[in-house]
Amino acid sequence: MGFVVPVLAGAAGSAMSSLGGAAAVASAASTAVTGASAWYGARQQAAGARQQADYAADLAERQASLETDRLKENQRRLRANRRRYLEAARVRQANTGIRPDTGSPLAVMREITTVADEELHDFTEQALGRIHYMRDQARMTRWEGAQAAAAAPGAMSLLGVGARSWGRWDAIRNG
Repeated sequence: MGFVVPVLAGAAGSAMSSLGGAAAVASAASTAVTGASAWYGARQQAAGARQQADYAADLAERQASLETDRLKENQRRLRANRRRYLEAARVRQANTGIRPDTGSPLAVMREITTVADEELHDFTEQALGRIHYMRDQARMTRWEGAQAAAAAPGAMSLLGVGARSWGRWDAIRNG
């Protein structure tokens, strides 16, 4: 009977060893599934960040296009107003009887034109500054989205998770 007990004890030890191995395999598989899930979630989050950045950039570009259209329309209006104002000044000078080719009327016309051109230039410069800012924001937003999309999947790869899980199982199995 003394002979049977050690054999049974050896069998029990062998069974315990294979149960531990099975638990290690299950743990490794669970870790791999968790890692794959985390990787997928990170990838989805990166895709969402990229889409959000693209949407924000598209919106900024549309605003810049609208601002460009508004600038063109306002430039047209300012030029038309300048023409009307110059015409009104010419009529006033003609009614005074002063010849338009003398110094004083020419100086008045030149001053009117200069002031109108300066206003148009200042207005255009301000609008172009806003347009360039909007377009720069769009480029930066796209770049940030691309960086977020590129960084997230690389942070945790399925292969790396599997290798770590195998290493843990191997360490548990070999004691």
